[in-house]
This record gives sequence, structure tokens and C-alpha cells, in this order.
Amino acid sequence: MPKILLAECMQEISSLNPVPSDYSYFHIERGEELLRQRGLNTAIGGALAVFEAHGAIDLIPTYGARSGSAGLLSAAGWRQLRTELLAAVVKCPHTEYQMYDAWVQKNFNIDAPGATSADLRSLGHRICSRPVFPLDDVPTYEPHTVLYHERRRLQQ
Repeated sequence: MPKILLAECMQEISSLNPVPSDYSYFHIERGEELLRQRGLNTAIGGALAVFEAHGAIDLIPTYGARSGSAGLLSAAGWRQLRTELLAAVVKCPHTEYQMYDAWVQKNFNIDAPGATSADLRSLGHRICSRPVFPLDDVPTYEPHTVLYHERRRLQQ
């Protein structure tokens, strides 16, 4: 019976939101708690419906972290999420590299030649607005945030 490890870490990012988010914005579920999403309109809920319709799959729930729309995640928040997610997956007895390494090498193609290639230099785009990432150096950008109530005050 195939085994599928369930893990989730997602946030809807609003880069225009000037208020950064942190770890406290996330709803965390560990182990069997992930299965409570069964029947819900969530990514894990949908995955569970598909896996259960298939039938013969052993599900291994590990860690889930999800947040609604918020500003960019703080470095400290990401460090905590990353640490918890990796600890849950690495400590799971089903994540030994021998179990998935050959499958990854067989099924993941890093680049497909042609119009969908990730190697932009090979596509021949020469006449376009610059800069184009990653062809050109990234320009410096100094973000400036004006909150709504400040904007109204400045306009008066």
C-alpha cells in the first residue's frame, strides 16, 4: 500500500500590506489533527477527499501551518515555522531518503527545453522592458509605506 506524508505550510501573502505577519498568525495542526480538515474546503481537505476516494493509501499526517491574508512573514516567524515543519517531517519514520530519492530523480525534470524552459537566456527574448529577472541584476528598491490615514492627512 503506498504511503503519502501529509504536510502543509501556506499563507496568502499581500506584499502591499505594510503590517508584517508572524508565527502567531498561523493555525498549527500536528499529526492526527491534520485529519480534522476532512470535508473542509482547504487544500488538505481536498487532498484527503482524493486520497480516500482512491482507497488503498496509507496517510501519514505530520504538520500543518496555514494563515489567511497578511503582510510578509517576519524572519523570526519563518524560522519557527520552518523548524517545526522540518522537525515533524524528519522525525517521521516514513521519511528516509531511500523511500523517495529514486522517485524524485525519475519524476522531477528541472528544465524542459522550449517555450516553457526556465532557462530564460535560451528563449531569445531580446527586445523587452528591462530589468528582466534573472537575466539582469536586480535593481535596488527602497520600499516606502504610506498608511491610509497618513495619506489622507498628507492630502489635506
